[in-house]
Amino acid sequence: MTVSVQQHPLFTRDFIVDPYPVYAHLRDHEPVSKAPSPHGFDMWTLARYDDVKQSLVDPRLSRDLRLAPPGVIEYTGGSDQLTNKNLLSVDPPDHTRMRKLVQSAFTGRRVRELEGWVEDLVQRILDGMEGREQVDLVHAFGFALPLTVISHLMGIPVADRPNFRRWMDGLVMSGAGQAARDRLRESQRNLAAYCQDLIARKRSQPENDLVTALVQAVDEQDALSMEELIGVIFHLLIAGHETTVALLSTSALLLMCHPEQRAQLDADPTLWPTAVDEMMRFESPIGVSLAISTEDIEFSGTTIPKGEVVAGLLASANRDPRRFTDADRFDVTRTDNQHLGFGAGIHRCVGALLALTEARIALPALLTRFPDIQLAVPPQDLRWMPTPLFRQLQQLPVRLN
Repeated sequence: MTVSVQQHPLFTRDFIVDPYPVYAHLRDHEPVSKAPSPHGFDMWTLARYDDVKQSLVDPRLSRDLRLAPPGVIEYTGGSDQLTNKNLLSVDPPDHTRMRKLVQSAFTGRRVRELEGWVEDLVQRILDGMEGREQVDLVHAFGFALPLTVISHLMGIPVADRPNFRRWMDGLVMSGAGQAARDRLRESQRNLAAYCQDLIARKRSQPENDLVTALVQAVDEQDALSMEELIGVIFHLLIAGHETTVALLSTSALLLMCHPEQRAQLDADPTLWPTAVDEMMRFESPIGVSLAISTEDIEFSGTTIPKGEVVAGLLASANRDPRRFTDADRFDVTRTDNQHLGFGAGIHRCVGALLALTEARIALPALLTRFPDIQLAVPPQDLRWMPTPLFRQLQQLPVRLN
């Protein structure tokens, strides 16, 4: 492909349509490159698996927004924004203390206890799709399941969920320009206000949910500051469902576009755990992991100076032929699959096991209920979220029968 030297390929329209030729070019020719972001700051992109993995675990790379360049502070609002004091934007020891408080909600035992409830929920969602000739699977399936699951865990009332979804769109769809920045700030303010209101409600009327447990940790153990509590709740609301929305939607698309792989799953359902990991690798929902260099640091022979934004391209790493055999082949039997779809190290997604469990339950159920499901539009007509940060479909129209 031809790549313009005037604009970094990560921020082109071609990338949104199909990012994988761009990633291949970067891995082969610019494994470390400086990319002027349309958000008003530069970032150094890492395209190869080994570099990206190193960036996720190297203590010389910080998540602390207080260390970020001025352009990042201006765009994100920095640590002054209540929603920014979360697990993705702090370092140890604060990160260790905060993560320990929420980890108990996502242990293997706790997730196994939820499996029966999730199975029933999936069947109710599929019941709601029955009798319809065509549906948008992103909204009818992708959003419906993980948003309900995380809301159940955290104690989010049903009536609050539509507002929450709208505010989330303001975060993940944020682009360049003042209008996009204003929308981002509005969403940050609304989500912070909602978290504060939710905390007050759980304090006055405690329930058996994660937010109540976190509020009690603040009131009884002084384990979190109020700012940290707001940031943790905000983070869990996002991390608890946004990745899973993309995983469910793109996985359904992959199976519709690769009937030979679906046939293998039909013949051997024990392959589903392996298949879901392959779906996370092949179409990674999270495209980029951002950090700040606290000293000069070298990747693939290029030195990134202290104080710069480092962008590990997770989706590129997961298609790196230096690490994965036939990396551009979707293979539900792939066992050597140490993908970086959930990150790595101390910042690995706290809800990874829950997301995998939801997918392992929901996807087979979808295909069993609607064995003739197929795309209602050509694959090239599908629209993807216009940002390198996420690989997520905006719509997935399908015919059920």
